[in-house]
Amino acid sequence: RDVLKRFRQSVLAAAISGRLTEDWREANKPLGEWDKTDIQSVAQVGTGSTPLRSNPAYFDTIGTPWITSSATSQRLVKDASEYVTDAAIKAHRLKVYPSGTLLVAMYGEGKTRGQVTELGIPATINQACAAISVNESLALRDFVRIGLEANYLEMRELAEGGNQPNLNLSKIKEFPLRLPSLPEQKEIAKRVHTLFSFADRIEARLS
Repeated sequence: RDVLKRFRQSVLAAAISGRLTEDWREANKPLGEWDKTDIQSVAQVGTGSTPLRSNPAYFDTIGTPWITSSATSQRLVKDASEYVTDAAIKAHRLKVYPSGTLLVAMYGEGKTRGQVTELGIPATINQACAAISVNESLALRDFVRIGLEANYLEMRELAEGGNQPNLNLSKIKEFPLRLPSLPEQKEIAKRVHTLFSFADRIEARLS
């Protein structure tokens, strides 16, 4: 399993460096130039909050999913352990983020900080998450996710604070991103998906 973990990390590193698609760029000139940009230039970045626990009108067993940073350990968020009411959304001005929004954990215990996931359902979030809504006319969501996952350690190093260092929205917004053309982003995402699926099949056999 350690070998597969290193394999996935190598795939991500090759993806964001351009090595994964060197042959593609050679065959598709002049689309080979990569631009230096940042997250806020290709996406809207926001966050959420935690409704008052003391108010029983704010949480229920049904309603709008409310997601915390612990959910970033999943590849795709398909359900929630807690739900907020319309009263909570109104009182705390919670935004309901659509399916496809990327989430980054800004703080959390252990390895949580810097983890990335994607909403598979519309949901609200707490203040420990940054929500990244990618403008797909500028960048592909899948490629932005690859960039964030590949730079997990670099993201963690930006955290500030004492016993529990935290990221903030400014750090997320200003996080650097090297951006190839949209066709190359699509090709990179396709190749990463193929290689990750290969690793998943091997891991399933091992299990």
